[in-house]
Amino acid sequence: GGALGADFIAKGKPDGYTVYATTNSTLTIITAMQRDLTYRLTDFAPIGSTMADMGVITARSSAAWKTLEELVDYAKKNPGKLNYGSAGLGTVSFFTMELFKISYGLDIAHVPFQGTGPVKNAILGDHVHLASSGFGSMAPLIKSGDLIPLVTTAPKRVAGFGNVPTMAEKGFPEASLNIWMGLYVAAKTPKPIIDRLVRALEQTMKDPAVVSAVEKAGMLVDYHSPEATRKLLESEHEGVKKVVARL
Repeated sequence: GGALGADFIAKGKPDGYTVYATTNSTLTIITAMQRDLTYRLTDFAPIGSTMADMGVITARSSAAWKTLEELVDYAKKNPGKLNYGSAGLGTVSFFTMELFKISYGLDIAHVPFQGTGPVKNAILGDHVHLASSGFGSMAPLIKSGDLIPLVTTAPKRVAGFGNVPTMAEKGFPEASLNIWMGLYVAAKTPKPIIDRLVRALEQTMKDPAVVSAVEKAGMLVDYHSPEATRKLLESEHEGVKKVVARL
């Protein structure tokens, strides 16, 4: 789940030549779930966040439910009869669905897979009723009509998919856990080196070609400064710990 890479950076030479590119789960979710980790949040100096992929819950186009309301109604009337696939226990996709279940008080079984690819195969092959994943990875199947997006964890409705509601607008902003990427170096890296990397990243994320490539991949440019990135990590880490305790 990224822990090996994080450990390598945390214990590596703090010279700025090895940069850790990772999703938030490595630093906010795994650290909240595993007590035997060899690293902590304080072992890293953020260079900044780069891009984000909101979570989405999907169903096959042939499913009996076509909207979020229809799914919730069916699940409440049929507790324990539905299941969903995720990229694995403890991943963002797992927490997305578990937060959704808590929000609506639903009983839906979890079927963990080893990554997003197998989840796609499972939902298309009618092996699971629902899939929880990143929007970017499912966008081609949504555009083709194979899958129906029921709800996203985006802060606002996704451009081009204006009919898909968000958890926040449904009254559950705390259930909006997104997948976002960032760059980090070892905490003891000298400030001048960190500052140079920060300037480079800030300039890169303003490059029209980079922005276009990110958007074509179905993701959002979501740059945050080092200070803002650290605050985001800390607040998300605390939120995930509460969910872990509840689950």
